[in-house]
Amino acid sequence: MAKGEYGFCHVVCNTGDTLISTNYGLITGIGTTNTDFDFLHFKPNATALYVAGLGCNFHCDACLNACITHVKTMNRNVLTALVKEQLAPSAVVDKAKQEKASGIVFGGNEPTVCLDFVVDTAHLAKEAGLFVTFQTNGYLTPEAIELLAPNIDAVVVGLKAFGDVGVYKWLLERRINYEHILASVKAFHERGTHVEVTALVLKSDNVETLAEQTSRWLATNVSREIPLSIHRMERFYSAHWQESYELPADDVNKIAQVCRDAGLVNVYSREEAQQVPTYCPSCGKVVVQRTARDKALSCNADGVVSYSQHEFDIHCVGLNVVEGRGYCASCSNTIYGAW
Repeated sequence: MAKGEYGFCHVVCNTGDTLISTNYGLITGIGTTNTDFDFLHFKPNATALYVAGLGCNFHCDACLNACITHVKTMNRNVLTALVKEQLAPSAVVDKAKQEKASGIVFGGNEPTVCLDFVVDTAHLAKEAGLFVTFQTNGYLTPEAIELLAPNIDAVVVGLKAFGDVGVYKWLLERRINYEHILASVKAFHERGTHVEVTALVLKSDNVETLAEQTSRWLATNVSREIPLSIHRMERFYSAHWQESYELPADDVNKIAQVCRDAGLVNVYSREEAQQVPTYCPSCGKVVVQRTARDKALSCNADGVVSYSQHEFDIHCVGLNVVEGRGYCASCSNTIYGAW
């Protein structure tokens, strides 16, 4: 980056002697939610303050929240309209306490491009007794993970099509090192951060093979108990894209079974939308029952951030929790998670 240039995210600028974050504290969406849309094994029924910033280190053509991630394509008037307010880290923590939230969730955009703001806020949040979680595409450097991991409690890493090269190229118009993303999952796990994985699936010739390979890698290199939630892409910007890439709903359940057969024990198909239980991997009894309802962050074409999609009513019907650790009420087996 030469002096005056921005990085690919278009929010970090080289001033000549330093890099500055032009999006520090810029908030495009903020409000209370539950943690259970992306996190299925972390703090069930906990209320959190959801904080969405501005920008992303990817540029996916079909991004659900393109209005707050595709900064390069926006003029200043649009950006001004998108930003609801600019907050100091202390103000975010104060708002979380005012809302009686138990923690803070950074997501909506890619919070990696707001890393300094996230870390500054997380320091204060931890001092205030709040948990901090982080939703990411996983494309972080090892140095970023070293900085971030001690300051957050949980991370969910989003995979796209289990690393299908054609899908990533369609989404991003460039190649992505998928192994680097998987390495991020492992790195967070090794540092004691609670880690979950989501996979957005689209139609491709080898999606089941890639799902099997990814699941086997996670089971071998991270944990066979790491939660994996599988979603299919449903919103497309053209009929051609939808015809080319939309996966039939029944295929998601098939892919989920492929992942289980490859060694993962906590695999969730989001097409089983109404009931999403967690089973004890030892005795098979239901330990957590989830019933879907609607609410999650999204953004429309006019830049209005709102809440839609599924979250859950959660009942820990067979789970005993002792100091944040979960145990099956039937057989006392440890259930992966931070409960």
